[in-house]
Amino acid sequence: MGDFDGSDTVLDLGTLGGTGSGANDINNLGQVVGWATRLEGGLSHATLWNGTVAIDLNVAFGQGPNWILTTATGINDDGWISADGQNTVTGELRAFLLMPTLVPEPESYAMMLVGVGIIGSVVRRRKAGSA
Repeated sequence: MGDFDGSDTVLDLGTLGGTGSGANDINNLGQVVGWATRLEGGLSHATLWNGTVAIDLNVAFGQGPNWILTTATGINDDGWISADGQNTVTGELRAFLLMPTLVPEPESYAMMLVGVGIIGSVVRRRKAGSA
C-alpha cells in the first residue's frame, strides 16, 4: 500500500443513520466493508459501501432469526465477504462467509435482447435467401 501524503482523496463513507462507522477492508473494485451504526438502537451492523452508498448486510443477506452480522472483516474481488455475527438470544459468536448471487443488471438484459434480435434477423434473412 502506498504512503498517505495528505494529497490523496479522503472519502466520508457515512453510516446507516447512526453516529459511527469503520472500514476494515477494500477490494480492487473500490468496494469497502466494515461496520456502521443504525439510528434505531445504535447497534453495529456489517456494512458494504459501493462508493458512498451504505448497504446493511443484514438486510442484503439476512442470517435468519436471532442473528445479527456485526462487522464485515474482508472482501475479495468477486464480492465474497467475511463477516462476524452474534446470536441475539444466546450471545454465541460466529464467522460467516457471504457469497453474493449474480443478478444481471438491467443493461445485461437489454444487451441479451439485442443479441437475440440480431440472431433472429440473421436467421430470417438466411431462410428468405434460400427460399
